Amino acid sequence: MPLARRHVDWYLEGKGKDFDENKALKIILEKDDGVRAAIGRRLPDGQSTGAYRNYFKLEQKHYATEDVRNSWGAIDHLDFEADFDAQTLHVWFKDRYEWHPYYPDLYDVQEDDSPPRPTNCLHAAFVEMKLFGAADFWMVGEATVPLKGIVGAPQATRWPDW
Repeated sequence: MPLARRHVDWYLEGKGKDFDENKALKIILEKDDGVRAAIGRRLPDGQSTGAYRNYFKLEQKHYATEDVRNSWGAIDHLDFEADFDAQTLHVWFKDRYEWHPYYPDLYDVQEDDSPPRPTNCLHAAFVEMKLFGAADFWMVGEATVPLKGIVGAPQATRWPDW
């Protein structure tokens, strides 16, 4: 998973600097049917002129591509603006890349806590890597794509190297 690998390497070596997600976001908006459908469902029915702006939490379940799901996880606040006159979709986000181990025996589980997952030991180990210089960072992305095809386009079968 090349995109996930780039993020892990950045976490271990990037010293907390922002990670530019512009290229990846554009590709995802063009090719990931799950993300496109998640945005498309939020566009107003029947609007054909003007602009519509909104945001939502992009959850891991929305991704059609495992590499993206493992790279980004949930994006807490994905902003988008559909310009029906120009027939474009502009999307942007800034989200923290951090590891979330699940420790129910160490603290009271909160309603919004992540559930246990098969990769919990990996999450815990990567938190420990901060002792050796690893650092959380901001993923920052912005891209504009054609509005046509946001819902229902066929899924790509081959993904590019990120």
